Amino acid sequence: MPTKRSYTKLNIPLKTDAENLRHDYYVNIIPASVMNFDILVSADTEELGSATWKVFGIAKRSSTPETVDIVAINDPVVTATEIFRWTYVEVQADRVQGAVKISVVGVPETIITWHLSVQLKEV
Repeated sequence: MPTKRSYTKLNIPLKTDAENLRHDYYVNIIPASVMNFDILVSADTEELGSATWKVFGIAKRSSTPETVDIVAINDPVVTATEIFRWTYVEVQADRVQGAVKISVVGVPETIITWHLSVQLKEV
């Protein structure tokens, strides 16, 4: 039986500010695989408080990048102060890179420090 592959990346720092309101991070899905993903994102700002988002789901990919798809995803579990009551984290399939794209969107005129942790496990 082949060995199941996995990927873990912890505490990836990201930053949004007035000039850069959006930051994207890509996690490639292994060709010809089905993978569980578990994503934890935190946001912190001195002026507006903090928030965390937990998103998990399943992504699959055939041999080419355009075949990547998210086949199951939960509604994000969000713990946040009032300013973050809307979701500022998006998770989507990126069919150009064959990846799961994780996007964080900032608040105008506010510096936000983000931390991202991702774990993928082949099923």
